[in-house]
Amino acid sequence: MIISTSSDNVQLTDEICAYVEDTLRNEFRPVAELVVSLDARLEAIGNARDRCDMKAVVRVDLRNHRSLEAEIVDDNLYAAIRRGAADSARAVDRQLQHSRQINDP
Repeated sequence: MIISTSSDNVQLTDEICAYVEDTLRNEFRPVAELVVSLDARLEAIGNARDRCDMKAVVRVDLRNHRSLEAEIVDDNLYAAIRRGAADSARAVDRQLQHSRQINDP
């Protein structure tokens, strides 16, 4: 499982990159053999109150050539990362359950 982190306009520190990798690795541990790669893209976006919200987009590429993506906006960068990882892991679980229902008689 390859994990990569990128950013449009957020300064990526070693601590942020380590947090993203640890969070994604822990969320996807049960299905790690089915995941080819995980990509987390982080960016700051402006909101109506002249503050910055943080957006985390987590893209998951599966071995069965499917791709899933979760996009979360939160005022806290770490919360956006956690929620993006959890939502994308849940989407992968749903996808795998659906494919098992179709393939199993």
